[in-house]
Amino acid sequence: MFSFSREFQEQIVALALQIAKHQRGEDHLQDVDILAAKYQAEVEELHETEYAPEELTDVLYYAVCLSSQGRHDELEEFAFDLFPRFDYSQAQIEAATLAKFQLRAAGRDTKDKAAERRAIEAAIASV
Repeated sequence: MFSFSREFQEQIVALALQIAKHQRGEDHLQDVDILAAKYQAEVEELHETEYAPEELTDVLYYAVCLSSQGRHDELEEFAFDLFPRFDYSQAQIEAATLAKFQLRAAGRDTKDKAAERRAIEAAIASV
């Protein structure tokens, strides 16, 4: 069983708010329906990818954003169904998720896949 701490979840939401400010000029998370659609799209990508950490971070990010708005099913699905299928520790995937979204929160047009992959790999290796 995996349980993501309140501190980790608060860090993700803070990053999501920074991303919203930089990318959309907004001071709030996207609508639950939009987040749920993005979560589902990332789950589908997770099943098709050759590099799981990249998609695991996205799925966890959207699950935490949804959970922060009172919708907890996706975070439970991630913790109990999706994440246990992979050989990463909780600490590794948390570090990788923070590393990836810290890059995105840095400012506009920061969605650099190569840099994100390097950050993910460094975070996983550091734990």
